[in-house]
Order: sequence, then structure tokens, then C-alpha cells
Amino acid sequence: MKNYYLKLLPPAVSKPIKLATFTCERCGKQFQKEFWYIKKGRRFCSHACRKQDPLKKLLSMVIKQENGCWDYKGGLDGGGYGQIKVGKRMWLTHRLMWILHNKKCIPKGLIIRHTCIGNRKCINPDHLLVGTQKDNIHDMIRQGRFRKAERPEVRLFTDDQIREIRMLRKPASKGERVKPSYKELGHKYGIKGGAIWQIVNFKTYKEVK
Repeated sequence: MKNYYLKLLPPAVSKPIKLATFTCERCGKQFQKEFWYIKKGRRFCSHACRKQDPLKKLLSMVIKQENGCWDYKGGLDGGGYGQIKVGKRMWLTHRLMWILHNKKCIPKGLIIRHTCIGNRKCINPDHLLVGTQKDNIHDMIRQGRFRKAERPEVRLFTDDQIREIRMLRKPASKGERVKPSYKELGHKYGIKGGAIWQIVNFKTYKEVK
């Protein structure tokens, strides 16, 4: 509660009323009520806000496409899914639509999958299925949306240095000095001995002959 101030009652009443400023959880509008108002669980500025239907609000933010998708035109999260605030909680729109349409909670440990290919904004209940994360990954593979993360190759050495490392680790012939160990070469080039082993055995830098 913030911004308390005293409002004088009519002259016939001597005791003042203490008011407080609240923020409506639905529309964000500030309103003033008696200080005990919040204790009754009344957090909305009007009856219209208190009785607002989340399903009606969702449907008002939908653009229906020819392919049957209902694209949510509101805000999106970082993954491209629609999101909407209901009360104090932020919901993913496809999860909220499934809950409101089926009138039950999502079973514990399960997720809501899209049957439409690659359209995360869709909230058409006919395009939403409950399933496991494994089912979701299989959907991504079937739809061609699963890609392995490609890590850019970082070259620590030039081609000549790679050839030099492999030359130093060649089997020693009779009369030649004992070849340096992987650990010794690692100290020389500033990397671990295991990395030297991978270079010598063509596990890395395969293109250098």
C-alpha cells in the first residue's frame, strides 16, 4: 500500500477515512479505496476488470489464417511463442488456450505441442496436443526444424605448425632420438597433451596433409 492520505467525512462524522492508492491488476489503472480494500482480495478497479474473461481476451488478439492457424498478434517471448498476462502471472498463449479450451490443467511433466509446422504463434486448440518433450523433439525432426548447433572451427595453429607437430611424433628409427611425448609437445605449443594426440592421429585438422 502506498500514498496514504486522509479524506474528511461529512461534518456530521468526526472520524476521517484513510485511503490508499492501488493499481488494477487487469488494466493497470490506479484507483483509490479504503486501506482495508486489499485485504478482501479485491485487486481490480471495477467489476468489468474483475470479471474479464481470459479466453475472450485471447480470441480478441487472434488473426485467423487460411491454413487454419490462429496467429496471436500480441507480444512474443524470446522463443517466438505468444505471451499474455493474466492477473499477476505471465502465460504462454498456447498453454493457456489449451487449459481454457479443455477446462483442466496440463498434466505434470507434459508439454503442449504444435501440430502446425513451425508456427509457434498459433493458438488454435485443434492444432495443440499434449505430449512429452521427447514427442516434441520427434515433431521437430519430422517437420525439419531440428538442427544441430554448428560450432565455428577455431584454428589455433597454421598448416605448417600442424605438419611440424605430426613430424615430431613420427616413430623414431634406429639411431634417432626418442620422440617427445604428447605432454612435452603440449607444453611447447601451449595446449594439452590430449589435443596433440588428436592432431597427430588426424582427429582434428583432417584437411592438413
